[in-house]
Amino acid sequence: MPLVELHFQSPHHGAMLARIGTRGAQLVSLQRSSVEFIQPVKQGYPVPWSAGIVMAPWVNRITDGKWSQNGVEYQVPINEPKYHNALHGFTGDAEFEVQSQGANFVVLGTQIVPTDGYPFALDYSVEYRLVEEGISVIHRATNRSSQPAPFATGAHPYFVVGKDDLAAATVVVPADTIVEVDKRLLPTATVSTVRHRFDLRGGQDVGLLHMDNTFGGLHRGLDGVFHARLSGRRYALDIWQGPEFNYCHIFVTREFSGPFGDTLAIAIEPTTGPADNFNSGTDLIWLSPDVEWKGSWGVRILNLIP
Repeated sequence: MPLVELHFQSPHHGAMLARIGTRGAQLVSLQRSSVEFIQPVKQGYPVPWSAGIVMAPWVNRITDGKWSQNGVEYQVPINEPKYHNALHGFTGDAEFEVQSQGANFVVLGTQIVPTDGYPFALDYSVEYRLVEEGISVIHRATNRSSQPAPFATGAHPYFVVGKDDLAAATVVVPADTIVEVDKRLLPTATVSTVRHRFDLRGGQDVGLLHMDNTFGGLHRGLDGVFHARLSGRRYALDIWQGPEFNYCHIFVTREFSGPFGDTLAIAIEPTTGPADNFNSGTDLIWLSPDVEWKGSWGVRILNLIP
């Protein structure tokens, strides 16, 4: 897979480096002063565990790959055969083209072409840009069809806190609601995080979690930005989401395909909607023809020990 390498020399934080894969617009690496903050993955296709890819035109799962609009039922491909669901849209295995590039940024683009299951044409792009404390990411989508198109998007990065013990790292997600799921990881109910086993408002250690759930009712600052946090002993990551991303999905597994075998991993995923919102309609975006949608998120790398 071709990789685009980005560089930025921070006057306060040293050398920043990011590696972006053109397949799936995959965030492969994010380093500061040679310290890695993205979970390394065993390479192969499709990308194991959707590591670092972008998701569009839907996120998470569509039940049995079926959805309907105006009384017409559509069927998108099943790519999660274990649970018979359609997972993460079309972009995860798409080969993106470099549309523009500089030393510290790259814009990758692809076209979502009409199919029987999704009869809409979309221009879709992702911009990665190294900045003073980390990386910022902008997703853009434009509907090139004559009719409004249903749309959701997000990203699927897995993080580490340098060489700090991930199991002992604390994840904090200030959110009021959580989507409970069934054995097929499909939504069953949206409930309060208060006294929930996955209440992450005050933080829990990653090593104590085993979950695949979406959080809503995100607590935002006056600027409309939401912040999740992953803290180790020496480093912390502030994963921020602009107001266009209404949900934060947390996935913790002990079976992540690392370079040296299965390992503990945590994905902290900014998304515009919850699973199966092509059917529920919950926070589903309808893209008007020839109108651009844009949303942003990013990562700040923080030192906890001077």
